[in-house]
Amino acid sequence: MRPRPAWQRRGAGIAVLMACLLALASTSSGADYRVEAAAYKGWKVRGLEIKGLSRRMASGLSGGLYLATKPAFYPGILEEDIARTRLYMARRGYPYARVAPSFVPNEGWKDIKVVLGVDAGPAVRVTRAEVKGMPPDLDGPARRLVLTRPGSVFTDRRLEETVASMDSLLLYWGYARSTVSTAVEAVDTTSLAITYRVEPGRVNYFRNVEVRGAPDEFTALTKKVSDIYPGRRFSPKAMRDAQNNLRRLDIYRRITFETEEAGEDSLDLTISLATRDMKTAKLTLRYWNDEGVEVGGSWRHRNLFGKGRGFYVDAVASPLLQRLDLSTWWPALIAARTREGVSLVGERQNEEAYEQIAYGVDLSTTYFYTIENNFQLSLLVGDVSVRYKTADSIDLDVPEGFITLLRGRVNQNSTDDPFNPRRGFSSWTGLEWAPGSLSDNSYVKWESSASTYFGQLDPAIFAIRLGLGAGTATGDTPAILAGARFYSGGSNSMRGFQRRKLGPKDSAGAPLGGEALFEASVELRTPIYWHIWGALFADAGQVWLKAENVKMSEIEVAVGPGLWIMSPVGPFRFDAGYRLTQHDKVEPRWAFHFAVGVAF
Repeated sequence: MRPRPAWQRRGAGIAVLMACLLALASTSSGADYRVEAAAYKGWKVRGLEIKGLSRRMASGLSGGLYLATKPAFYPGILEEDIARTRLYMARRGYPYARVAPSFVPNEGWKDIKVVLGVDAGPAVRVTRAEVKGMPPDLDGPARRLVLTRPGSVFTDRRLEETVASMDSLLLYWGYARSTVSTAVEAVDTTSLAITYRVEPGRVNYFRNVEVRGAPDEFTALTKKVSDIYPGRRFSPKAMRDAQNNLRRLDIYRRITFETEEAGEDSLDLTISLATRDMKTAKLTLRYWNDEGVEVGGSWRHRNLFGKGRGFYVDAVASPLLQRLDLSTWWPALIAARTREGVSLVGERQNEEAYEQIAYGVDLSTTYFYTIENNFQLSLLVGDVSVRYKTADSIDLDVPEGFITLLRGRVNQNSTDDPFNPRRGFSSWTGLEWAPGSLSDNSYVKWESSASTYFGQLDPAIFAIRLGLGAGTATGDTPAILAGARFYSGGSNSMRGFQRRKLGPKDSAGAPLGGEALFEASVELRTPIYWHIWGALFADAGQVWLKAENVKMSEIEVAVGPGLWIMSPVGPFRFDAGYRLTQHDKVEPRWAFHFAVGVAF
């Protein structure tokens, strides 16, 4: 048996409406159809058609009718589906709907098509909607949640959603034992009044917090990170935040909460935990079109120094980049949602136009205001040197020496899938400042990127991205450090160019980077067959040597197709970009890319 659709499972308010109004409605049709229906007893139902309703309403109704399954026909089944139809209409504000069945028989095959003609009749509207018993400080917000407003067509769904929203509002403000009931009163045959009666009970507070299943050394940390303490007001949000805070520690594989009444206005909380393996080692060998062959390895111990203080080693080597990172961190050193860290970092960039070597100590703190959104601050103190490889790039040469770098970054993410988002928004914004009084190389730099995704064209996805950046050298420094300049072109930026080939270049074609960046992309993604997807994209972008040289007329535009093969780690992606503009006369108009993961 098929599960009943949602409209058949509701009924909290409609029962009163039916009792008040359906008795006043006449029957849907007379006995004529019953005589005809009896003649087709045992025939096969060839199909079901619903007339008189919009396509959307007809589709929703047919999903709850037994005749839509094409069973053997019996008059009793028809009567039940007529009753279901009238219930469906009543729950949408049309309790006087009439249903007139007719039949299209096929004598040769002994089957029939059943046609249900639906006359919706007059709508029942709300004349008054009141909220009684809500705490005074919540009365205003509660009234804004009411969906059954005067003049609107009464529907059971709006009644239930209003009750659910009021329940959530009361829970959010600590009323854990609240109840919301409804009273529906008929004013006349086509109008009614609704009263929402609220019994809020007492505001609830946490009394005790107990930790189970974790080593004793984690007890104090767990309580601090959960941010639930005696006297804090109870709310579902506090519970969700506590669970997310504990998940970020990365030392528990299971986290469950239980509350128990501890008085008229008090709750005891028990946090049950199971620790995970504290050690993880990884070795990677991968190929990216942009970066070439890359070898990497990492080792992580989540509790090497006890109380959740861990250690991380990461090494990456490719022809263009070699990097070593040794990091340790302290969870909740400053506050429940913070994580502080110290890293020793060494890096060598080996690009066409330059070689840059940097090393130093990075102190950082991260504040997580939700599980996906955070704000980072860091201070890097170290040494950097740059060697340019071509004579005509000497105007970008910068002094070697000491650098102090202050950085801030905001990350936001509300997407539904990290590998192939269908809906949501993600963005990041970063600011870097190397003050001249503390650095031999001084500059300031800002960069931001934002992407949004629309899945309303299901199964297709429409994605948009915008990236901007600007920076300038300060003091006596002639130019921003080579490794900190803006570059564009490649599989994850402007796909009409190969890696870093968009923007200023020296006479040999080596990218010099710039102080201003613009990138924009739109892409339509859709499944084709099995795990194969196709994409159509348009990319635009440009990099300018100096921020004051920005000219929007110089923006390059490229379009092209993409082919994806979906995998558990994201799509294997092949893109071909063709430039519609040709401000750059040297680079080819076609660029081909291979990468793993979405472009944005």
